Amino acid sequence: MNWRIPINNNIHKNNYKLSDCKMRVYLKSVHIGSYYDETDTIGDFEIEGQLQSGKVIQIFDHHKYDLREFKKKEVECLLWAMIKRNTVYKTEKETNELDPTVIFGNFIKNYEIPLKWKRFQKKEEISAIETADGFFLFDYDEIRLPIDAETKKLGLKVIRFDLLDWMPI
Repeated sequence: MNWRIPINNNIHKNNYKLSDCKMRVYLKSVHIGSYYDETDTIGDFEIEGQLQSGKVIQIFDHHKYDLREFKKKEVECLLWAMIKRNTVYKTEKETNELDPTVIFGNFIKNYEIPLKWKRFQKKEEISAIETADGFFLFDYDEIRLPIDAETKKLGLKVIRFDLLDWMPI
């Protein structure tokens, strides 16, 4: 299935708000990541998800949403990218486009999370990378490298993708 959506190349601003964040993920598998026998509780879930570009990523669900009933279905997600410090790609040529742990796209230093994600309306600044798959949120301070104020595109190495929230489609 071809899910590719165009990237809006004219969005780079210091502040950016998107009314409808579309990060659609096809849930290939969902399973219990950790389970505690002594308390009979699930600690977290691990998800294998396919993005619209076809990339397959591993998503950690420490909120315990339990999306097992949505296995083999699409859901809309709010994803956090825990990034590798001191690793920034300034051109797409520096990256391996097939590597699912590299995201490259439009850099948004101050991203305002859409209101539909009510649980994650944070006061502190959050940054994002807009890719053909949607928006990946991240902590700008984790880059730990100076980023030129004119930077419009940026690539980052991701250590882990975290599921912040989700909605059925």
